Amino acid sequence: MRNSPPSKSSSNVSIRGGASELPTKRKSTTIVGTVLGIVSALAVALGIFSVFIWRRRQTDRYADSSDSFLRMFSYKELKIATRNFKSQLGRGGFGSVFKGSLPDGTIVAVKRMECSRQDEKQFRAEIRSLGNIHHMNLVRLRGFCAQGSRRLLVHDYMPNGSLNSFLFTSQSKSKRRVLDWKTRLEIALGTARGLHYLHEECRDCIIHGDVKPENILLDSNLSPKLADFGLSRLVGRDFSRVLTTTRGTRGAVTQIQQGKTINVVEKDVVEAADMEEVRRACVIVLLCIQEDDEVRPSMRQVVQMLEGKMEPQPPQIPSYAFMDKHVDQSDIDSYGSYSHSVLSGLLV
Repeated sequence: MRNSPPSKSSSNVSIRGGASELPTKRKSTTIVGTVLGIVSALAVALGIFSVFIWRRRQTDRYADSSDSFLRMFSYKELKIATRNFKSQLGRGGFGSVFKGSLPDGTIVAVKRMECSRQDEKQFRAEIRSLGNIHHMNLVRLRGFCAQGSRRLLVHDYMPNGSLNSFLFTSQSKSKRRVLDWKTRLEIALGTARGLHYLHEECRDCIIHGDVKPENILLDSNLSPKLADFGLSRLVGRDFSRVLTTTRGTRGAVTQIQQGKTINVVEKDVVEAADMEEVRRACVIVLLCIQEDDEVRPSMRQVVQMLEGKMEPQPPQIPSYAFMDKHVDQSDIDSYGSYSHSVLSGLLV
């Protein structure tokens, strides 16, 4: 066109040019916006990932993720879940228990520990041990809170409360719910299985140290769940020497020795009971409260006897540990003393 001769006529000329020759302002703005968007998205993703890793590491400090996973709650979360610890379910030597509801609607029992003599490292070790314990007759530990000096444990909620509320309620028999013999025997058997697991089958063998009807909880099907296992170590409490006393009347023992087992069980329960099962249970009671540890059965043997796989042999020389004497609780618990609290309670 530059070399063409000038022309007096006017005409339109179309020219095709490259993109690089066009104005670049809009293109630059688009590129910058895209880059900033990508960087922002990466920053958000990195932040979320960092928070997840931090929470996972915090939880892993307390629980071995290869075996279990315990949720770490904040104190504020549990305060909200329990409505500022409003609904108290019970109170024991280790602290108070409150009913709570998690955001997903799950009902839980929150135990607020009264004290813990252990430092954070020791507490983590005990939590790791408890988090690895799983058995159908033990109350499940869902999570915990270790914030400052606060120590709380979160367990599954048991709708039927404790065995104690069925056996030793202040209500009259006409108003309270009476457990039939089959149910009582199943509760005793389930409790024995739970203790056997703690003594011999879990990775870190545990002596309960505080077995009593208050610590035997019942689910919606009246299946027993042993609670508060391992807590004596958790709070650094010494249970090596305790005063153990007889509940009920000592004449339970005399009736059993004389073969009058029908007098041991409540009248409205014995009428529908299998008397051979009652006799067997009574003999197991006598064996479990022997002072001589060579006579007392292990929890494995107690389970076998309650299942009918092993015949219990009455002790020839009665010697009862639970007659207002000081005894070594850890030694007694190892050999099945739970029966004094459980089986004796179920019978009388």
